[in-house]
Amino acid sequence: MKTLFRMIGVAGLAVAALTVPTAAQAAVDPPVLGTVTDVDAAGKPVPFPIHRGESVPVTVGVHHYGAQPVNGVLLRIRVVDDLDLPKDFTNCRYFTDSNLDGAWCEFDTELAAGGTYAAWPFRVAATPDAQAGRVTSVIWNWQPRSTAPLGGDIDALAAAETGAGTPVAGTETALTLQARELPAPATPSSVGFAYPRLVTPSASPSVSPTASPSGSPAPTATGTAGAPATTPPPGGAGGGELPITGANTAVLAGIGALLVIGGAAGFLIARRRTRFVS
Repeated sequence: MKTLFRMIGVAGLAVAALTVPTAAQAAVDPPVLGTVTDVDAAGKPVPFPIHRGESVPVTVGVHHYGAQPVNGVLLRIRVVDDLDLPKDFTNCRYFTDSNLDGAWCEFDTELAAGGTYAAWPFRVAATPDAQAGRVTSVIWNWQPRSTAPLGGDIDALAAAETGAGTPVAGTETALTLQARELPAPATPSSVGFAYPRLVTPSASPSVSPTASPSGSPAPTATGTAGAPATTPPPGGAGGGELPITGANTAVLAGIGALLVIGGAAGFLIARRRTRFVS
């Protein structure tokens, strides 16, 4: 909560310094600098993917709404929880306060009237153990150096927001302002937001072990399904031939009957001949 109040309070101070530099100017000059970033068709900031332990570029932009050039601007930027600001840029002063990482950066660039720019190559990082609920937003605002509090001294501005320790300068290279084509809303926005989306690896599906084949292969049927087995019983018991069924049974039965009748007739004829001879 203390961090939130500090973020809002200093943002309010910066906006007040931007919008009301003097009583005379307040009556005639609107805010001249507004925040811009990548947006979708609905005008909403486009979420940017980030992995744990990774640093990615973020579009931190500014549009100059005034009619006169602005010579020199300051950028104030903050992240919280599981987002960090890599301490790369020599023209920035980095500070921490509890769960907040912040920086004040200065640019000698002259912003043309109606011009749009973005800080390059600005990046943010996710901690190695980042959690989705703790990767929330990047927050920034711009102001002319000439109207900034504390005379625009970024060392003093960073020191005023440091919860513990001393602000440090980046060690790699200078952060620059590059002209960009970014949509600017009709009404200047004094505070900008960009939204990271933490990408976490999906859980690998569990693999069921494959059943090992049995030691003895299953017997393979070679005959027609439902047909009786053709292997003769052990020991020679029973016939070794296929049983006769269906139409074949009727035919053989008829032939057997004819043979019986024929045999009986032959027997009678033979008896008559025997009697006749005798």
